[in-house]
Amino acid sequence: MKSLRWGGALLGLTALTAGAQDKITPDQQEYFESKIRPIFVNNCYECHSADSKAKADLFLDSKAGVRTGGDSGPALKPGDPEGSLLMQRIKSAIDPMPPSGQPLSEGEIADLEQWIRMGAPDPRSGTNAAVIKNQQDREKAKAHWAFQPVKRPALPDPAKIYGGKLKQWAAHNPIDAFVLARQETQGMLPAQPAAKEKLIRRAFYDILGLPPTYEQVQSFVNNTDPDAWEKVVNVLLASPQYGERWGRYWLDVARYADTSGEGNRRGESGDFIYAWTYRKWVIDALNRDKPYDQFLIEQIAADRLLAKNQSQNKGSQAAMGFLTLGRRDRNDQEVIDDRIDVVTRGTMGLSVYCARCHNHKFDPVPTADYYSMYGVFNSSQEPSEEDKPILLPSEDDAALARNPAYLEYKAQLTKLERAHTLFKDGLENEWTHNARSHAHLYMVHAELYRKDDKQIRDNRRDFEKDTKDFKLKSEIGDEFQKYISRKKEDDAVFGPWVAYAQLNIKNGPAFSRQSQRTALKIVNDNKKRKGRKINPIVLKYLTQPAPRNFLDVAERYKTLFYTSGRLWQGALALHQQKAAQDKDLKEPTSFQDAVRKLDYQFQGVPTEEKEQMKLANQWEQVRRVMYGRGAVAEFKFDRIKRVKRNVERDEQNKFLSKIDELKREHNGSPPRAMVLVDKGRPVDERIMIKGNRGMRGDVAPRQFLEILDKDRKPFPKDSSGRLELAKAIASKDNPLTARVMVNRMWLHHFGRGLVNTPSEFGLRAEAPSHPALLDWLATYFMSDEGGPAWTMKKVHRLILLSNTYQQSSESSARYARKDADNVYLHRVNRRRLDFESFRDGMLQVSGRLDLDMSNAKSVELSGSVLNYRRTLYARVDRRNLADIFKTFDFASPDTTAGQRANTTVAQQALFMLNNKMLSDAAHNVVTRREFLMMPNDAARVTRLYQLVYQRDPEPLELKLGLRFIQDQTGGQQTQVSQMNTWTHGFGSFQHDSKSHDAFVSFFPFQFFDGKEWRATQFKPNSMVNGAGYLRLDAAGGHPDTGGRYAVIRRWIAPRTTKVDISGTLEHQLDTEFRRAFDGKNAKEIYDDATEAAKDAPKGSLAKRTKESLDNVWDGVTGMIIHSEPGKVAKEIWKQDSRRNRRGSNKADVEVKRGDSLFFLVHSKKYPYQDFFKWDPVVKISEDVLTELDKQNNSLQVTEWKSSDEFAGSGYEKPLSPWEKYAQVLLLSNEMAFVD
Repeated sequence: MKSLRWGGALLGLTALTAGAQDKITPDQQEYFESKIRPIFVNNCYECHSADSKAKADLFLDSKAGVRTGGDSGPALKPGDPEGSLLMQRIKSAIDPMPPSGQPLSEGEIADLEQWIRMGAPDPRSGTNAAVIKNQQDREKAKAHWAFQPVKRPALPDPAKIYGGKLKQWAAHNPIDAFVLARQETQGMLPAQPAAKEKLIRRAFYDILGLPPTYEQVQSFVNNTDPDAWEKVVNVLLASPQYGERWGRYWLDVARYADTSGEGNRRGESGDFIYAWTYRKWVIDALNRDKPYDQFLIEQIAADRLLAKNQSQNKGSQAAMGFLTLGRRDRNDQEVIDDRIDVVTRGTMGLSVYCARCHNHKFDPVPTADYYSMYGVFNSSQEPSEEDKPILLPSEDDAALARNPAYLEYKAQLTKLERAHTLFKDGLENEWTHNARSHAHLYMVHAELYRKDDKQIRDNRRDFEKDTKDFKLKSEIGDEFQKYISRKKEDDAVFGPWVAYAQLNIKNGPAFSRQSQRTALKIVNDNKKRKGRKINPIVLKYLTQPAPRNFLDVAERYKTLFYTSGRLWQGALALHQQKAAQDKDLKEPTSFQDAVRKLDYQFQGVPTEEKEQMKLANQWEQVRRVMYGRGAVAEFKFDRIKRVKRNVERDEQNKFLSKIDELKREHNGSPPRAMVLVDKGRPVDERIMIKGNRGMRGDVAPRQFLEILDKDRKPFPKDSSGRLELAKAIASKDNPLTARVMVNRMWLHHFGRGLVNTPSEFGLRAEAPSHPALLDWLATYFMSDEGGPAWTMKKVHRLILLSNTYQQSSESSARYARKDADNVYLHRVNRRRLDFESFRDGMLQVSGRLDLDMSNAKSVELSGSVLNYRRTLYARVDRRNLADIFKTFDFASPDTTAGQRANTTVAQQALFMLNNKMLSDAAHNVVTRREFLMMPNDAARVTRLYQLVYQRDPEPLELKLGLRFIQDQTGGQQTQVSQMNTWTHGFGSFQHDSKSHDAFVSFFPFQFFDGKEWRATQFKPNSMVNGAGYLRLDAAGGHPDTGGRYAVIRRWIAPRTTKVDISGTLEHQLDTEFRRAFDGKNAKEIYDDATEAAKDAPKGSLAKRTKESLDNVWDGVTGMIIHSEPGKVAKEIWKQDSRRNRRGSNKADVEVKRGDSLFFLVHSKKYPYQDFFKWDPVVKISEDVLTELDKQNNSLQVTEWKSSDEFAGSGYEKPLSPWEKYAQVLLLSNEMAFVD
């Protein structure tokens, strides 16, 4: 039977390796478009394109042309740059390509080599776009089909298609009429209707991303109501899981991520703490069926809508995460480019970003239009965090200030931020003081190392050893060395230093003999200079008299710097004195500023302003070496992080991570919207010539794209223009927006868009397979036909109710040859599930999927902690994207993605075979109550098929399944007792001490770290009330410190029998958590108090302390509750334990199959220090065991110890026979594919 096991696994491998080999990933497409296509366009198309007389018959403007090659054969050998003719010609020393003009740069050659090494992924398909060279080409490009107004085409008459023979098939839904008319041109017919069980499964995955239950399938299959299908569709579209499923598609477009992609720079974390508010807004908007035009407008300009209409829902500001959640590890120019791309390509399928450096090569988008958009976003800015709007309903500042949870949060945040500020200020003061007070020594050692041809940064240990008496820092020394190395003899401050440093600085007498001549030369050379001259103060200090040795030079600079600092401190003191009378008086920024605004006076010179300003100019040059922006001795925190290792890590670990966690996890932390707001003075941008910020051309007024609005007008001068831009995008007159969106909806229902390039509708797009249908759907979408205008659910409903959608996926051999890609929709495509649907479906069938939508924050998907939230809520980290995402074609969060790749790599199969997620799912599915209640192996196999595949097994499948189980168990009929019977969780309970009646509400734990289960993802970091302390490991655990929930082990009886219960409940004090001030844990504290109270008099502090601890640390209560289905549960054992042990023994308990025994532990009056150990054992009673021995039934399990079956260890120990069989089913094609 091993063949079945591995056969099932291989089916899973097939499921994961099926797909088109020629598909490329979004990252590969982006690489080609940003790096490779520009090389071809700028260097090759002139001689090797359809618009030229292609030399050597080589066409590089199409994928086919590159692969086919020219007279000498294929231009490329994918995977082998050195073996590719293209690279050989480009690198040829005799006859290089291109033959004239500038050769390719080393970077361009490296990009081409890397592209070929990747396999030369080339997204070009369909008709090759010609390069736009002149105005005539531009006018021709404007006639492209996607740029034409959307008009409703005539509906094909079903009575005229195939002579009306299929009239009934095409008469009830316009989609069917268009599809059938197109099929008629190819002599093709639609497929038969899909089986009802397949159809409902298809719809569930399409709309919800989840499988139906077996019962839902059977209800639909057996329903004879002619409107049954329509009712199913309506129920699915009304489900809150609809927003989660279709929200994921939109988050791909929005390049959603929870991190910026940069580290902690400028004192900020790389986390987007409030990114989840955008995701929640998207889900809610889709569930409410927000009209798509409003959906887009709010994402681009919700702040402007609110500014114009205060009655606008403030929560809509969360929508602007669409703009602000892009990658940030680049300069501001790149951030704006990213926003232009997500707005234009994400909503309209138009790659405007290609016009950044030059007019778009293929689409009629001039560079001026790019900078029109650039001006819009450059006139917007992100507010500081405290100014981001709070997203609490009807929450004003006064109400928030009265919220206890918020006050607690603010107090903790203030404490952390104060500590962070002290940390930064302390380092800044330490480093800056060190640099200023020892500047002369740093200068000397910098020169000494330079003389020895040594860099301080490469000899840090030697430097610090040489200077240990002065406690110099090698990082500061390196900064001084780099700073001084850039100075020349005409430098105003360091000119003399450079001159003296050329002497023999290590030999005092030799230096003294040379310095007189050098000092004279410095003075004379300075007189001759017409431009830059040495500062007169510096010249006097450094030449009169000539220095005796090089250390004397350094001492004179020390005096200079000290004097400038003392003078500057005097100016600041004068400001403080005058500011006491004039609060609006600003602090001076220079000596000139001090003279001008404060009437600051230098002593020893005339008081006239002209003379004072002359001296101010001279001293300011000296001051700037030590003070102010760019000063070599000014060390701000960001600069320290750049030069000092580990500072960034220390800041992250000690402060930023804790601040982030507090903002994410504290229930008093208010959610905020990641908005953009208009700058005070919006500006039009000048065109950057070739994308160079330093080379500017004409002004590009802020306005919409000319190709989409021939009557455009500049946006208002008093705002950024984002609202006007948003309205232009969402206009019914825009020929792209509706077409792009209905195409995406079609893509996600059929696996292929009507336009097969969903993010490219320009001239490089494939032509629509059904152009009339595309336009009809676009007009339907924008009209109020079938529902409110621009609503998406009506389009979904129309598609799902069509016969086209309801076709079978069975392929015809004849049509497969004729229409291999199913362009004409002669059937429904069989599609592999995306990773989210696969994982969520697996969790659903295992009974563990958490569908709670009340907590919309992100959770860690991979790592040691298992969680059962929908995959949509997984944290997306740009800097460290989870391997599971990389493996399974997750959309790149760095760029907008209208469609995911569908790759085939071995890592996918290896993941499924080795990842604990699958083992955990196999364990959970065979511990579901519905499975445990089955009476025999045949019923269990059947129930597994119903749970996993939502259908009954075929006779052969049942036979193979039974054979597998028998092979695993030595041919014996298995008992449910051979499967895990313990589950672990928490819950509330009620208990009557007189009648012993009880009620238990049980919730399985959701988070596991390999050792213990927890109710929350993160361990608590302080002794605070709440469910954070609810946890359980194999030996014991802790109830919550809020007193609401007990921690529970649940044992489900595998059969009707009589059992004995044994075990020991032991209360313990914490030995891990230690007080900050003395480092003692709870047990040590209690032991110390007990010892101190031994001989202490009554009423003494020691006695009172001991009594207080006895009262507060009052132990736990353990209970065993027997629950029978349909009956009131009964408490059968109860004991208190306070720093002692209590036996939990109960004999001869009669249980029926499916009964539950709850072993629960809860806090008493004071919910502190309630750690416990309890490993209960349930064992068949002795008299029953004797009878089993007589029957020689030794294969049956007769004892169940909680720790032996501790949930989580289920995948750490060998799988049981049923878990192995469940794993086989979970790895099959049927699990991984729709249809």
